[in-house]
Amino acid sequence: KIFNEKEDKPKKPQTTGRLVRGCRAAKSFRPPSSPATRAASIDNTTLAAPLAFSLSPIGNIDATTTIEQRLQESERLLQKQQIYIEAFHDISRNLTAKKQTHELFEIIVKHTISLVDTPHVYLGLKEDDDRFKLVHAAGLFKKTQGHYITIGFGVGGSVIASGQPVMVPNYLDWQQRFPGADDTLKSCYGFPLTAANKVIGVLVIGYDRPTAALAPIEFDLLNKLAQQASAIYTEIQTVKKQQEIEKQLRQRNNYLEALNNMAQNLHNRLNKDDLLKNIVTKAGELLNAENGFVYLLDDHERTMTMRHGMGPLIVDRIGFRVKKGEGMTGIVWQTGQTLYEADYAISSCRIGRLSNGDAMHAMVVTPIMSNQRVVGTIGMVHSDPSKKFNAGQISLLTQLARWVSVALDNANLYEALRSERDFAKQITDSINQGMAVETLDGKFSYVNPTLAHWLGYSLSDLLNVTYTQIYPSEDRGEIEARRQQMLLTDEPIIWERRLLRKDGSYLHALVSSTPRKANGKLLAVFSVITDLTDIKRTEEALRVAHNEVQEISRMKSQFLAMIGHELRTPLNGIMGFTELLLMTTLDDEQRDYAQTSYKSAQSLLEVIVSILDFSRMATNEIQLERVPFSPAEVVIEVINQFQMRAAENNLTLFSVVAEDVPHTIIGDPQRVRQALAALVSNSVKFTPAGSVQLHVKKVARQSDSVTPKLYFAVSDTGVGITSEAREKIFQPFLQADGSFSRRHTGVGLGLSIYKQLVELMGGEIGIESTEGQGSTFWFTLPFESAYSAEDELDIRFMDYIR
Repeated sequence: KIFNEKEDKPKKPQTTGRLVRGCRAAKSFRPPSSPATRAASIDNTTLAAPLAFSLSPIGNIDATTTIEQRLQESERLLQKQQIYIEAFHDISRNLTAKKQTHELFEIIVKHTISLVDTPHVYLGLKEDDDRFKLVHAAGLFKKTQGHYITIGFGVGGSVIASGQPVMVPNYLDWQQRFPGADDTLKSCYGFPLTAANKVIGVLVIGYDRPTAALAPIEFDLLNKLAQQASAIYTEIQTVKKQQEIEKQLRQRNNYLEALNNMAQNLHNRLNKDDLLKNIVTKAGELLNAENGFVYLLDDHERTMTMRHGMGPLIVDRIGFRVKKGEGMTGIVWQTGQTLYEADYAISSCRIGRLSNGDAMHAMVVTPIMSNQRVVGTIGMVHSDPSKKFNAGQISLLTQLARWVSVALDNANLYEALRSERDFAKQITDSINQGMAVETLDGKFSYVNPTLAHWLGYSLSDLLNVTYTQIYPSEDRGEIEARRQQMLLTDEPIIWERRLLRKDGSYLHALVSSTPRKANGKLLAVFSVITDLTDIKRTEEALRVAHNEVQEISRMKSQFLAMIGHELRTPLNGIMGFTELLLMTTLDDEQRDYAQTSYKSAQSLLEVIVSILDFSRMATNEIQLERVPFSPAEVVIEVINQFQMRAAENNLTLFSVVAEDVPHTIIGDPQRVRQALAALVSNSVKFTPAGSVQLHVKKVARQSDSVTPKLYFAVSDTGVGITSEAREKIFQPFLQADGSFSRRHTGVGLGLSIYKQLVELMGGEIGIESTEGQGSTFWFTLPFESAYSAEDELDIRFMDYIR
């Protein structure tokens, strides 16, 4: 039985010793040593050298053999020598003619048949450590040609396992015989083919008749013939390797040349889509693949998308996306390593949602790297299951991917620059400002549409026109001087200029010019022009309006002053005569009427005074005095002024002046008195019960202030003010609580006026209040003491004595 590679391999014999013992049982023997049996291999020089045989004695001829029999045996052996010599020359001639391996093996088998007088011959070559292949066979072995046999079984397997010739004259009774072997085969002899001290094959001869042991000369000739086969195989393999190396070198040179041409071509392509198309096409040509693809990382970096593909298996899949770790592309993305599958259709990497995956076979995918990270993949696919990618092609694709990375970086950079340029141009073209670039000789190399429209020119009209033509002739000398100064100092200039329109009219503009440099070299001047025509028009309108407002305000102030004078004159008369009336004898009803009239006139007078003060404040007509005065005296005067009104409301009104308050300061006592009176009046008015306190103290000097300050505060136990009302209480014509304040007189101008008054004196004003618990109105004023520290002490001492 002959075992091929698809059948189960029988168990290999355990030792070579069994083979030796089996050979003895079959009357086998080790041949005498000769140059042929000692040779490891036969090269071309050996084949071409003269024949030199060292033959053993002829056969086992005993003393009873007749002379005639001896002569016949000698003649037979000489014929075999002649057959071997012819075989040797035939083999050498065909080897020199560079015949194919199978042709030379056929010649060896043919001469072996002539030499051993049997048609049953095969020649086997070792494939690996477990089996050998029958590469050429004849006779009974013909049907097994191309089959694989396990080493260690049968004659051929035993020869390869032991490295020694094996002779089995009685094959039917041999222990190593294959079960079920052809019974026609009666005896077998095997000779090893060796090269470099290694068994590389076997030459087996079979007989369909029982035979005696081979004569030493027959053994020697067959062993030589086996070594001839070894030499042929070794020579042919060497030639093949050399040819393969030359082929690979030629192919590599072709690949490198094509890769170089492709790299140059890639560098010249800046359009990414065109680049990807060219990459896939060229890669397919170099790897002899009809299908190819390129994936690129998406912007969000969570998937890769097939950006371009070629071939019937791929072209319909453009736009297909994969995740990291999905399919061969996803695995290459994840690992950063080239991946090759001999048959994608049955691979574990296959993507199930690819409907045509069955038609994809050999596939190689390699990463496209940029900045040490995977940004894409390039792959090639065979649809023919018999085609594979070799190591050279895979290496070529890997090298190509490196060029692709550089080319993609160039294309991405070009796209980014083009995008930025387009964006910048879009901005400069659409912005409502003029922009221009002037060369060093003063000509415009760029003008945006806005400036051309303002000046009444077309873009082509302004290009290559000198900048001096858009300025009036009388301004050109100054402009040229300022421009030269800018170029020498590298400092930008900003100025308002008149630009000359095409129709001769002027455009008022703000021109900002900056030198433009690159690598320290001055290249041009960049100018930004802002149209001031509308601004100038608005400024003029505002100036006219301001003058009109000032005139109206002056007239209003004059009118209010006149009205105030005209109103106060009769009002003072009313109040005077009312006071006189109250000094006469009146009944209770008449006195009540008279007092009501007096209070109403007094309220009206306060309103008139507030309106006049507000008018003066709005027109900055209030003049401040700088005279010495006593803060304590001002406080006493204010308290005395409102004492009667507080008593009428059952309120306690008192003041507290701290000891550190200076006796005399310099300022405007009348305005301080007015401000305090306004705050006390407001507290008395809005405090239904309780008390009102006026407090004065010196503010501790802050680290960042050198000016001393006095703190004036009026605190009451009145209704209080909400947080919302506190934000608007100092605004004119507003009152904190309409429901309460409407029960009292006033137009809501007092606090607004005195806020402005305090700020006019260099102070601050504020409020602290809790609704339902009362309020504290305060202001601070900077002051200057009227006396020295020693004089101040003397004055305080005199006050104490009094």
